[in-house]
Amino acid sequence: MTASPSNRPRAVVAANAVPLDGGQGVNLFQILAGLAPSAALEVFAAGPRTGGTTHVVPRSRVASMISRVPVLRRARGRVAMTEDVHFDSWVARRLPPAEWFHALTGQCLKSLEAARALGMPTVLDVITAHVDEFVQEGLKECAVFRAPFAIHPRMRARMHEEYARADRIRVMSSYARRTFLARGVAPDRVIVVNPPMTVEQRPETRRPRKFCVGFVGTLEPWKGAHYLVDAFKRAAATDWTLRLVGGTGSRGVARYFREILRLDPRIVVAPADVRRAGVERAYGAFSVLVHPSVCDGFGQCVLEAMGCGVPVIVTDTTGASDLVRHGRTGYIVPPRDREAIAECLQRLAADPGLCEQMGREARAATLSDPADRFLHQYSTLLDSRVALGGDGEAG
Repeated sequence: MTASPSNRPRAVVAANAVPLDGGQGVNLFQILAGLAPSAALEVFAAGPRTGGTTHVVPRSRVASMISRVPVLRRARGRVAMTEDVHFDSWVARRLPPAEWFHALTGQCLKSLEAARALGMPTVLDVITAHVDEFVQEGLKECAVFRAPFAIHPRMRARMHEEYARADRIRVMSSYARRTFLARGVAPDRVIVVNPPMTVEQRPETRRPRKFCVGFVGTLEPWKGAHYLVDAFKRAAATDWTLRLVGGTGSRGVARYFREILRLDPRIVVAPADVRRAGVERAYGAFSVLVHPSVCDGFGQCVLEAMGCGVPVIVTDTTGASDLVRHGRTGYIVPPRDREAIAECLQRLAADPGLCEQMGREARAATLSDPADRFLHQYSTLLDSRVALGGDGEAG
């Protein structure tokens, strides 16, 4: 394999995303930021980044045509799959040799084969739980709202093939890893690499004077925002507010939230992009962040809230629960447990000092995380021939 002129190992990273745009874009940005100090990166993406070599993959003409037709545009799973298959084919035809290949699941079936032909070790980046777990839990919640599920069956089959072909599978949390092991994937192939935190994710924020419960994320059924709404209505005093930052996708969910907003003025939906608006502005409005997802590989908003000094309440099916010290930086509750969420909210609202202390400890936990944690975890993914960190030791 070929090393870069600086003697740093060369890596190719591929993701059909724009850095910092949406969940996949945040993950791509973090991977690049985490690897950049120790590897020379060549990137294939849907949009450019600052610094380094980036190949911007043009959008699929077929997907562009479909997205312009209102009736067809509703089939989001098919549109996404068309885009990802096109991206994969484009990268596979142009893949250069390097020390290893890192690519996002659902977007790299042909690319993995091209990398293997070039003798490159491969890392499959999975930002969710195992797709079967995600589909199983997601379908349960979508049935409540009669909402379509976003993953096309053919995409699910592609992901299964990628799981089998990749040398190593990077997951973002111990929860996500458990979903792979439960489905028979060999333990030594599935490695947890928590997302690295950037300085931008931990600004100083001011706490609101009145108790405000926050949620950040898409208002889709599997994110569990309806469980939070129920918990809030059970627990809330008249001067509490619930602020849900995110947009709705399916019609059934949109109808649900229109009715909720009509009946309870304490609940507000703000369809904003947190990172464009500024994380300090978004999280500074919260007394506590609740992430009630029924199946989430990580949950970037939890990391961001903690970095801003906001205590969190998360389900144990949220990967970011890896970072939460129960009773110290927040609370970990079972999924779909409205009562448990309501009890935690009442405890924090009744004791502002506890809420402030938890927020301080949450922020301290993110600040004290060693800078090399990401590389230490990531190095276990790689073949012993690849050295990270510039100290000559094999990863």
